[in-house]
Amino acid sequence: KWTIIVGDNKVVTLQFEGFDLEDHFNCRYDYVAVHDGMSEDDPLIGRYCGTQVPAPITSTSNVLYVRFVADYTVHKAGFNATYQQQDALCGGAFSASDSPQTISSPSYPRPVGQDLRCRWTIDSGDSNQQIRVSFNGLNLISDNNCSMEYIELRDSPLGWTGRSHLYCGTSLPPPFDSAGRTLQINYMVTSSSGSQGFSLRYQIANCNRTYTGTGGKIFSPGWPGNYPRNAYCEMSISAPAGTYVTLYFNSFYIEPHSTCRYDYLEIRNGSTSSSPLINQLCGNTIPNPIFATGNTLWMNLVTDSSIVHPGYDITWTASTSGMGCGGDIVGINGSITSPNYPGNYTERHSCRWLITAPARRVITVYVVNINILGSPDCNRAYVEIHNGYLDSSPSFGRYCGNEQPPPLRASGNKILIKFVTDGFHTAPGFRLLYTS
Repeated sequence: KWTIIVGDNKVVTLQFEGFDLEDHFNCRYDYVAVHDGMSEDDPLIGRYCGTQVPAPITSTSNVLYVRFVADYTVHKAGFNATYQQQDALCGGAFSASDSPQTISSPSYPRPVGQDLRCRWTIDSGDSNQQIRVSFNGLNLISDNNCSMEYIELRDSPLGWTGRSHLYCGTSLPPPFDSAGRTLQINYMVTSSSGSQGFSLRYQIANCNRTYTGTGGKIFSPGWPGNYPRNAYCEMSISAPAGTYVTLYFNSFYIEPHSTCRYDYLEIRNGSTSSSPLINQLCGNTIPNPIFATGNTLWMNLVTDSSIVHPGYDITWTASTSGMGCGGDIVGINGSITSPNYPGNYTERHSCRWLITAPARRVITVYVVNINILGSPDCNRAYVEIHNGYLDSSPSFGRYCGNEQPPPLRASGNKILIKFVTDGFHTAPGFRLLYTS
C-alpha cells in the first residue's frame, strides 16, 4: 500500500510505465487499485490488471492511495509507475458567505480539451447554516447513468452514504440545499467529448425554505444529524394552481412531549402562519400523510435550547388528480400511500406516481401495508407497479386484497406506480416504501 501526499493546492498525477499482472475480466485475483484520497474507503478511481498500461491518473486533491493485491497462484512481472505533483486545474476548499460566489469548470464555456476529475469542498462555517447551490449552466454528455461525465453534489466531504445527486446532460438541475454545513462537489469530464462543463453559484442559506414545482424532499436542518437548538424555520410549499399537495413522512424524531411544548413541527393548510392548523407534531412515531386541500402548505420548525434529535425526512408531491392521488417524486428513498391513508379511500381513483432515483441507482419497492377491496383477479381495484416509467414498461403485477407482495427490485432508477379503484368499494388502501 502506498499513500502519496503532495503539497497543498496541488494534485497527484500517476503514470504507469510497465504493467504485467494476471488478467481477469473483473480483476479478481491480482490487481492494482487506485483510490482518490487517503485510504481504500475513499472513491475508487480504477482497478487494473492484465497487460494494458492504464491511462494516466490524476487525483482531485493532494492525496492518492495505491494498493497492490496478488494471490498465491499466477506470477507476473508486476508494475512500475512514477508520480509527480501538479498545479490543480480545478477544485479546492472554499467558505460560503451571504453573497453568491461562483464555481465554474476550467475554461467554461469552452471545452477544456483534457480528461479532468475535480473536487470542491464548501463550508458554511456554522452548523446552523446550510449551503444553497444554483446552476447557471450545464453542458455534459448525457446517458442514463451519467457514467461518462457528471457533476455530483454530495452532502458531506467525508463520503457517508447520504444524499448524493448526480447530473449530466444540458438540463439545469433544480436549486440544491445542503442538509448540513458542508457540501462536496465532484466533477468528471472527458477530453474527447467537447463538453462545455458547468457554472454554478453558492451561498449561505438559512433554514427558511420556499418549495415550488410539483414535488421534492424536505429535510430538517442538519439531517441526518441532529437539528440545531433555538431554531425557527419557516417553510412554504407553493405548487401550481389546480394541484393538491401531499406530505409523506419517511423518518421523524422531534423531542417528545404530550403537548409538543418544547420542539415541534407545525403544519398549516394554506400559505401563511394564520392558515388553518392541520397538526403540530413531535415524538418519534412516523406521522400519517398530510393531505392539503389545495396547492399550498405552510410549515414551521421550532426548537428550544436543550434536547435535540435528527428531525425529519419528508417527501412532498403535487397532483392534479385529487388529494393524495399521484405525483412525480425524485429521491434516494421515500414512501407513498393511497389517498386518505390510513383512512379509507372513498372515491373512484386513477392515480399515478412516477418515482425517479439518482442516476446509477436501482429502486426496490416494499409494500408494507395493503388492504384493497375489489374482484379476486384485481381488475376493479388494485395497485400496479411498473419496472420503468411508462405504461408499457414491464409490470411486476397488480396487487389487491391484504397479502403483501415480496420486495420488488427494478432494473433501473425509475418506477411507475398506479392506483385504480372502481368507486364501489372502500378500504384503507396501501402504504409502500422505496429505497435505491
